[in-house]
Amino acid sequence: LSCLLSYALGTSFGVAGTVGVIFMALARSGGVDPLITAGVLMSGIYFGDRASPVSSSANMVAGITKTEILVNVRLMMKTGLLPLALTTAAYCVLSFMHPISHVDSQLLTTFENEFSLSPWGFLPAVIMLALPLLKVGVIWSIAISVAASSVIAFAVEHIPAGEILKVLIFGYHPSGEGLSAILDGGGWMDSIALVDTFGAFSPEGAALYTRAILERVGKPVEAHFHEDFGLSVATTIAALKAGAFCAHVTVNGIGERAGSCPIEPLVMSLLCLYGQDTGVKTENLVDLAKEVEVRSGKPIPATKAIVGSRLFGWETGLPVGYWQKAKDINPLIMLPYLYSMTGMNPPHIYIGKKSGGANVALVNERLGLPPVEDKEVVRVILDKVKTLSIKLKRDLNDEEYTEIYHEVLG
Repeated sequence: LSCLLSYALGTSFGVAGTVGVIFMALARSGGVDPLITAGVLMSGIYFGDRASPVSSSANMVAGITKTEILVNVRLMMKTGLLPLALTTAAYCVLSFMHPISHVDSQLLTTFENEFSLSPWGFLPAVIMLALPLLKVGVIWSIAISVAASSVIAFAVEHIPAGEILKVLIFGYHPSGEGLSAILDGGGWMDSIALVDTFGAFSPEGAALYTRAILERVGKPVEAHFHEDFGLSVATTIAALKAGAFCAHVTVNGIGERAGSCPIEPLVMSLLCLYGQDTGVKTENLVDLAKEVEVRSGKPIPATKAIVGSRLFGWETGLPVGYWQKAKDINPLIMLPYLYSMTGMNPPHIYIGKKSGGANVALVNERLGLPPVEDKEVVRVILDKVKTLSIKLKRDLNDEEYTEIYHEVLG
């Protein structure tokens, strides 16, 4: 039924929000697993919406690709029939495994009081199913179906003509309290998403709203925060501490405007600062970020938290000197976390205008150049390095440094 209605109406949300609610109510009243019922509904409405000639998405595709909507529908039918048959068979088996235990008579009475349940009520849907297949234009099919609906409403349901016109313009609103309660209060809500579209939450505000929703609604809260003020990780952590159970994240923080909460610093912050293991394989974070960088065409800034290429390394002489002494004893003396945790390479020592003798020693070691013991020679090398670095307005690459090295040492 959900498949046929979705095909006839061309809307998945419309069917899910109307008869879908009714079916869920019937399932709950009859002791049927609501998750299985929801799966049945979603399968049906997806097929109907995908292959319907009156679907807005299908018409948009036809318009963009400059193809015929009816030709597209027939092609989609061919690819959709096998999944339809498989899911129908699967749900038939589930129907026998989870039979409806009883029918709420009050629920049926509610429908009978609101409508005259007649086979004529199927005619508008049959028209919408049949006419497009007979190559009748979508607009004409809709018009004929609406006309048939109006006639049936007047002749069978005995609805006044003025009321029919009102429904056509403003939509249907049940008059009885029973049906209103089903349509307006039904549905299935697993959780509530707390959405900070503009990234304007402070961490304190995120925590306050999370606690308020949990107290007032009593449903799990999902945190969906943006990065406009650079606070998405902080606000997400605040929401999680306040009781949110789920964080919406993206790789590299890709998203609208400043982006969404990036998964990499959130996962590492939770693990290293709060002792909360999310189950994410952190050693793959850098490789994942690079893969998304290539596929999305959005470059990763070199200094981006967790996945930036220049996070582990120094140009300035003082920290390089500390690293030289600490790297073989305890690397964490100079690091917030061990680089291998995220799949990053060991720290890279740069050399430029702020460098010192330790830079020369470690760069020589990395490049396989003989060490320089004479402090005066090291000073000469550094003078030339700093002069060129200031001129170029950057640190030197390996070729530029090697040339200076050989120039000084001969």
